[in-house]
Amino acid sequence: MQISMHGFIGFAALTAANAREALTIAERFVGMISSLVELRVEEGEKDSSLCLKINTNLQPLRDVAVLAVMFGFAHMGFVATGQVLTGHAEVDFDCPDYLQPLIPLLPATVSFKKQHNRIIFSSAYLDLPLVMANPVASQLALTQCEQELQRFGLDKPFIAQVKALMFDEKNGFATLEQVAQRLHMSERTLKRQLAKYEATYSDLVEESRKQKALDLLADSSQSLEDISEYLGYSDMANFTRAFKRWTEQTPSAYRKSLAK
Repeated sequence: MQISMHGFIGFAALTAANAREALTIAERFVGMISSLVELRVEEGEKDSSLCLKINTNLQPLRDVAVLAVMFGFAHMGFVATGQVLTGHAEVDFDCPDYLQPLIPLLPATVSFKKQHNRIIFSSAYLDLPLVMANPVASQLALTQCEQELQRFGLDKPFIAQVKALMFDEKNGFATLEQVAQRLHMSERTLKRQLAKYEATYSDLVEESRKQKALDLLADSSQSLEDISEYLGYSDMANFTRAFKRWTEQTPSAYRKSLAK
């Protein structure tokens, strides 16, 4: 959970003017790091909170993810401000056995079986300056983050949600019906919601396949056949036709162009 692990997002946060700006950056761009976590900052007059939503019910992953994010933010808060920040944490599950010995060492008290998962802290922390504050560097990193956000369609929350649900490593691309079920809506409603953004489900799948193909072809250790299968094509010919439609090049020609 070191800030430097998070690329341009971490750099933008680390060079922000104060903790408030850094948390705003984390809240806006966390979807580029993982679709598993959503953040919301609630600022109050005396106390503020960082609320977490973990987008899985798979255990023990879910509860471990909540704790990992909370531990991570405590660590990153110290690195960014140079101060040990204390507060109170609330989680919606029982205390796991492995956490019991660590509780006395935590920088915050923890309450279990609460309604929300959140870190509560003094609102005064939001104005703490960051030790690496650099407005020019932060703006450059933010510009890059915005470009990446638009590249993946994550500047549109509903589109981002659909993209997060339509592909997984085990089963590949889901059908429209499967995504509609995961969103607890009918196929017709899903189509109508996508139409508001002038998008169709097939468009999103095509866009995602293209981007994944470009990224995978940059890795020379991946064979063209493996990439084709990973993207859900029945054979290399179909993958090649699709790739030529996107780029006017064959996959092998594109990979060779990268090596030049």
